[in-house]
Amino acid sequence: KGGRFEPTHHLTMVGDGTYLGFVQTDTKEATVQSEAIKGYLEEHGIKTDNLAVIGCDGEVTTTGWRTGIMTQLEQSLGQSLVRVVCLLHTLELFLKKLFCVLDGPTTGDATYSGPVGKAISRRDLQSLPRKGSTGYSATVETYMDFACHGEQELSEDGRKLFRLCDSLIEDVLTDAAADMALSGPNHARWTASATRILRLYWTVHPLSNSDTVQTMVDFIMSVYGPMYLMIKRKWQLKEGPSHFLTLVMRVNAFIKSHPALPQPAIAALHRTVQNNSYMAHPHVLLFSGVDLPYTEMPATEYRKPVINLEAERVEDLIFVSWKQGVPHFKSAGGLRPITSPPIVAGGVEGDIPCHAQMVERMVALTSSAVDTSIGYRRQLATAFQIHLDRVLCPKE
Repeated sequence: KGGRFEPTHHLTMVGDGTYLGFVQTDTKEATVQSEAIKGYLEEHGIKTDNLAVIGCDGEVTTTGWRTGIMTQLEQSLGQSLVRVVCLLHTLELFLKKLFCVLDGPTTGDATYSGPVGKAISRRDLQSLPRKGSTGYSATVETYMDFACHGEQELSEDGRKLFRLCDSLIEDVLTDAAADMALSGPNHARWTASATRILRLYWTVHPLSNSDTVQTMVDFIMSVYGPMYLMIKRKWQLKEGPSHFLTLVMRVNAFIKSHPALPQPAIAALHRTVQNNSYMAHPHVLLFSGVDLPYTEMPATEYRKPVINLEAERVEDLIFVSWKQGVPHFKSAGGLRPITSPPIVAGGVEGDIPCHAQMVERMVALTSSAVDTSIGYRRQLATAFQIHLDRVLCPKE
């Protein structure tokens, strides 16, 4: 109205790989959104008695331990839920936090304040003169990281990232790779930014050999790129804790291999580990097949666990004495406990994903349909995954 946006918030729901529907609210308040979700499920006769797992894309509105949507759904449904926060979104936060410390904070939805950010935002980035060789020295480990993966299951941006990573390993930028149309920067999707950093590295640009670009290229090649491919290839929830452990170990290795890395950058990476430890929560560990001394966990108030940064095994990721249960989590009265499902005990491979990319495709389709039917409004979308007992505990 009057040339201004009318914000609307879409919450798209997917259950067991099936589109359930979406709700639309005019506010981002978690109370309103959680009630909208619950109301939709009730109105359409979608039973929640056996609801076991709920997932989302990682926004604080959904993950907040005190008033977040998932917490409010737990309280209104009267049962503890296994919370799955998208690992791909978690991975992007590491790239974002490191880049913002080294180059400067972001400004707006797709703009940067620092010189490298402004350079990778150039529309003519692909047309800049390119180097014949970057001189990048790929290790055997880096070669194996990318040799074990293909681009069949990747999104368009993922394929572009893979091709530019491969170009550094081979030290050859083909015309096809050089001429790829690059997606514009988007602070909600850092895969495009990672691709643009690698493409800048190949150009004859004053900043292409700067310390910031060199450091970011090393991080993409040793942490971000390999983890992106790994999560996409092994996408099941049971792989989530293992992925998170590998991510922590790779971040530590990166820090050790860059002794000149500024202390604020190191602190930002460590803080990102601690602030996004969802995949190391005991509830997720219970579903992941880790050999734990129990098959049931008391209902507790949700807290992100404190991570042991020196861990080398999934069992050692968090500071918990398994024989004593989880003493640092406060009991939540009135909620049913979480039990280990036959999907793990029976060794049956489940189809619960550890990332929300499939859901986000449905979010995009939903937003597009709304645009078509009611005209443009600013779409603020959130992805939700809901997994019912019929997936976790199939009937014999």
